[in-house]
Amino acid sequence: MHRSNIRTAVEACRAALALPGLDIVSVEYADVWRMTREMEEFGLRPRDALHLAVMRRLGEKSLISDDLHFDKTNVKRISIEVFARKLKS
Repeated sequence: MHRSNIRTAVEACRAALALPGLDIVSVEYADVWRMTREMEEFGLRPRDALHLAVMRRLGEKSLISDDLHFDKTNVKRISIEVFARKLKS
């Protein structure tokens, strides 16, 4: 990742953490089992598959990420740059 992209990602993360109503959730035992299925089905790395497993448990349909691996799944991926621009407007 280029240095400018890291700066954008840090800014976007900080902005996301400041959003009102943000809920940070814990990983549950069942999420790890589902993670293994997501890894097999979509060829995701463990961390990505865990994010997806928790999203599915919560009923989330979109995420903010520059990881193109999520495009293989049925979630809507919003790039960090697009998210950051929306926060500034």
